[in-house]
Amino acid sequence: MADNLEIMFDDLTAEAQQRVLEFYGLETAEDGNFEISPIAILEVGE
Repeated sequence: MADNLEIMFDDLTAEAQQRVLEFYGLETAEDGNFEISPIAILEVGE
């Protein structure tokens, strides 16, 4: 069984959030649907 760690937009610092928005060319987190979807999922298998 694998363990997952979901990293959400809100987990990031304000500076990192701004960098993510600029990277994707977005103005707000809502534009990228980041308020409900993780920006990354880390998975460790057995």
